[in-house]
Amino acid sequence: MLKCKECGLEISNGVKSCPECGMIIAVSSPKDAAFTLILVCSCIVIVIALFRAVQDPPSDSTLEPKQQKTLGENLIAVRYDTGRMRLEREIKKNLEEPEIYEHINTNHMVAGDVMYIETTYFVRNGVDAELPRQAILEVGVYDGSMKLLVSD
Repeated sequence: MLKCKECGLEISNGVKSCPECGMIIAVSSPKDAAFTLILVCSCIVIVIALFRAVQDPPSDSTLEPKQQKTLGENLIAVRYDTGRMRLEREIKKNLEEPEIYEHINTNHMVAGDVMYIETTYFVRNGVDAELPRQAILEVGVYDGSMKLLVSD
């Protein structure tokens, strides 16, 4: 027997509504309760996993070697691009007339956590002769520090 929550009348288990007040009796089956429990537990697990992923991003040591290489390659590519642009700005800044600058090529070499970016360029002098010059920038791969080493 069940008790109606609205009027308090005792009613039999198979009734869908109270014969006294008409209140609908929600009878949950064991399947509904199990489904609800599984759904709640799944949501809790997902929230905890997301929280831990945000709090503790994976370090390089927990990644597979292929993933480490990809992260390292991406970092080097970003440092190369920003370093190359900075080196070109520094070269032009040191020239009396930046329009006399003509880029020839840029190369880079990575040695441990340092990258060296070398740019070769022409500078036209007053008699239209092109003089080749070089500039080298040292870039910290992990910290992003940049230092101009050589500029002709």
